Formats: sequence, C-alpha cells, structure tokens
Amino acid sequence: MRLKFTKQFKMLIVFVVIVLAAYLARYGSFLPKKQVINEENRRIQREFKAAKNNDKYEMLFSVQDMNKFLSFINDIELKYSESINILRRQSTSNSFIFMIEIQQKNYNEIVANLRSYETESVKKEESFKEIIQKLDLNERLEINEALKKRYLNELENPRHSAISASTEARLNSVQTTIDSLKNAIQEQEYYVNNSLLLLMVSQAKSGSSGVYKSTFSLIKGFAFWFIALTLGMFIILFLFDKVLAFMSYIGIQTASGKGGKSSYKYGGSYKYGGNSNYGSSKRKVKRIYKDKKDDNKDKKD
Repeated sequence: MRLKFTKQFKMLIVFVVIVLAAYLARYGSFLPKKQVINEENRRIQREFKAAKNNDKYEMLFSVQDMNKFLSFINDIELKYSESINILRRQSTSNSFIFMIEIQQKNYNEIVANLRSYETESVKKEESFKEIIQKLDLNERLEINEALKKRYLNELENPRHSAISASTEARLNSVQTTIDSLKNAIQEQEYYVNNSLLLLMVSQAKSGSSGVYKSTFSLIKGFAFWFIALTLGMFIILFLFDKVLAFMSYIGIQTASGKGGKSSYKYGGSYKYGGNSNYGSSKRKVKRIYKDKKDDNKDKKD
C-alpha cells in the first residue's frame, strides 16, 4: 500500500519545509548559540549583583582586536597577581568575561588601566555600593563575650551540680554564637577590603565583514535545516505508510476503506480470500419474444 498525495499537498509540504528552514536559520537552533551566550551573561550579572562586596564595579565595551585585548588582560594578571582573585574568566572568539576581586590598595590603579584602553564603543560603567552593618555584629559579639565571662565565673564556683550542668550548656551555646559572629565579622572585613570588578567585552564588527559573516551563516543554517527537515519529513511519511499497511493487514479499516484480505465492491463481485468469484458470471441469455397473433394461431391449431 502506498500513500498518494495530490500536487497541491506536495507543494504545501515543500512550502512548510522552506519556511521552517528559513525561520530556524534566522533564529538559530533549539538552543541557539547567541541565546546561550546572552543567558550566560545575564546569569553572571545576577551573580555579580548578588555578591556581598562593599564596592562593585561593572564595565562593558567592545574592542577591534580581541587577541590584543586578551594580551593586555594577561599583563594585568601578572602584574597584580598578589592583589586580585579571579572568580570567572571566560573567552570566546568574539567575547570575553572577566570577574575578579581586587584589594583596595590596587583597585583604583587597575580600573584606571582598563579605562585607558582604546575601545571601539563608549565604555558603559556602573558602580554599586553595599551597606554593611558592621557595628551591629560587633555589639552582639561584645554582649556574648560578656555572657561567656559570666558563665565561666559561675562554673568556677558551682553551688549545685544541676545548676552547673545548665550553666555549661548555656556556655556552649554562647560559644557557638561567638564563633559564628567572628566568622561573619571576618567575612565583612574581607568584602570591605576587596572590591568586585566585572568586565564584559565583545568583538567589534566592521560593516562589510559583519554582513558577509551574517549572510554566510544564514545560508549555511538554511541549507542544514532544509536537509534535516526534508529527511525528517520523508522518514515520517515512510513510517506512516508502514503503519497504514500494517493496519490494513490485520483487518483494521483505514481511510481507503480496505481492511484484511476480503473486500466487497459495489456493482461488482464478491471475493472471499482467494480467486473464487460468486455472482460474477458474464454469460449472455438470449430471449425470444413472440407476437400475440402467432400465439392465438397456435392455440386454434
């Protein structure tokens, strides 16, 4: 059993394949590279804004020669290796992401070097400042230190074993709080003394080069998707044909009205699973009609 399509239906399939191939070539695949890069950039920016550093600085710009700029960044890394902590460093052929923590003593100098680099676009700069409540932690630490001292004095002069056990439990709880507060204060001091810098750089595109690359990429994408969709359509139609053939074989009536080995054709013959035909004889019967007068003559005779 073979599927048969009209010319109009075939033209419709070709039109749909061409439109889908053009759309996918223009907007990318199911996970377009451009979309993935943009999503990664947004994720890094969210990470940057959620950081606890007291001072945060963001710079965005484009450069003509990405390799030259990467060499410039490598020189900064070597020169200030003891003052910076690299949190993220990602580079591709047309983009570069650099997020680092910088000690305050070298922060202004590094930012000045980046500002002085010649770029193809105006640098977009944005600074953020976090308000850290350091005094509150110090006050809580002093209170818990005083409690610890009082509990230690009570343990040195115990009046009752039950009271001594209760005082020891409170002392352990206060000591845990003191350790937690000290860690929090150290963390705050680190974020105050180390500023965060996010650098996002893209490759500048020249007019003719950009148009050529975009056109070539579009043509290549269209060819890929056209071939892929065409093969996919052939596979789907082939499987569909096989399913219909199987349904017809096991006796399930399909859209063509056929099912199993027996079929009935109106105005024709009845076939019963083989070559035997009943009621299909084509033998001619000759009939002779007589006149009424001749009939009467015969009766008289």
